[in-house]
Parts: sequence; C-alpha cells; structure tokens
Amino acid sequence: MSRKKSVTILEDAGQTIHIRRRRGLKTLRIAVASDGQVTVSAAKLVPMFLIKRFIVRQRAWIEAAQERFRAAGRQPRLSGEERRRRFVEHRDRAARLAEDRVRWFSEQYGFDPGPIAIRDQRTRWGSCSARGALSFNYRIVFLPERLADYIVAHELCHLRELNHGPRFWQLLESILPDAELRREALRSLSLLDTGHGDGL
Repeated sequence: MSRKKSVTILEDAGQTIHIRRRRGLKTLRIAVASDGQVTVSAAKLVPMFLIKRFIVRQRAWIEAAQERFRAAGRQPRLSGEERRRRFVEHRDRAARLAEDRVRWFSEQYGFDPGPIAIRDQRTRWGSCSARGALSFNYRIVFLPERLADYIVAHELCHLRELNHGPRFWQLLESILPDAELRREALRSLSLLDTGHGDGL
C-alpha cells in the first residue's frame, strides 16, 4: 500500500519551499532541485517551528546549491509574491521603453500598432495578436538596447506578416540587417529557463 504524502507551501526569504509530510521519517531532509526549488521532507508530527528553524540553519547550504545550478544556466523559482513585486517594480519602466521604441520604429518604417501591454510572461519576450495588439515581457528592461530593439522590431513585423515565413524574415532583416546575430544573442539568454516562445 502506498504511503500518503501531504504538501505545505512555505514562503521563506522570497522563495517558495515545499514541505512534504511523510510517514516513517526519523530526520528532517532537504533537497534542492536543478531549477532551485527547495523541498523539505518531515514526519507528520514534526512541528512547523522546528521545520522553519531547520530551514534557517540550512540557508547557506541552500544558497550554495542554488548558486551551483545558476552557474550551470539554471534559475531558481521565485515565490508568487516576489514575482509580483518585481513585475510591479519594473512594469512602468518597461512600458516607457516599449512605447518609445515602438513609436520610433513605427515612424521610421510606417507601422500602425495597436495597444501595448506589459506582462510577466513565462515563455515569451513579446507577442503580437491578429488585431495588432503588442505585448512585451517586462524583463526587456534588463536587456542590452540592441536586443530590446530586436524584440520590438520582431513584433512590429508581425503586423504585416503574422507568421515566421520567408517574407517575415526578409522584412525584419530590411529593418535590422544583423537581425540573425541579435536573435542568436537573445536565444543564448534564459527566460525563466523555459525558452523564448514566438520563434524569437
């Protein structure tokens, strides 16, 4: 017969920690996954204050393990609260950047964009709807200017070519002759370790 496990979510130092209750355990155990997720396994009767104290004492080990994964190109998960805080903190600056560059490219190349939205997207730097609405990831504020420009130009080109066919790439390269180099530089960066979406 399988043993049942229950999971409790604990917020600690800006990250989510999973507390798994398991029968038969005699000691507290801690594990850090390759994406930085921390899980503590404990017997059902161990009080939460002991688990919290255990986490505090293991914090240096946790951070060292997460740093090893970061060095290997993996990123730790943020808690929902921390993700929301970062998004709110940088959203307005991202909106100003996107609006400024959309305006510049539109004036230079005759695009007619729809509304612009800034989002906390897990898998995309940007997107363009069939109705011309543009969406950009708030993390564009952390990119070099040439890569942020690539994202903006890429999405604007979708206003005329809503796919990634040959005519799309020809249009993009007519605006950014080194588009392929910028694309490769962008793809070398990690966006939540889940890829870049939208063929960027």
